[in-house]
Amino acid sequence: MVDGRRGDRRSWLFNDARCAHCHAPAFATELCAACIDALPWIDPACPGCALPLPAGAGGFCAACARR
Repeated sequence: MVDGRRGDRRSWLFNDARCAHCHAPAFATELCAACIDALPWIDPACPGCALPLPAGAGGFCAACARR
């Protein structure tokens, strides 16, 4: 329950889903499109731990590669 609304199937059926951050309408995810666009994206990142990698690097970071 984000803003006091009941999180049941009826709210989904009536398209009453709200963004978990700003409470704007959100249809496919828990965040609205504006909040998703505002997120800081790390690219490239290690697929094991999500730490940033140097530009052009691929694969795992050194720590994950050792594991």
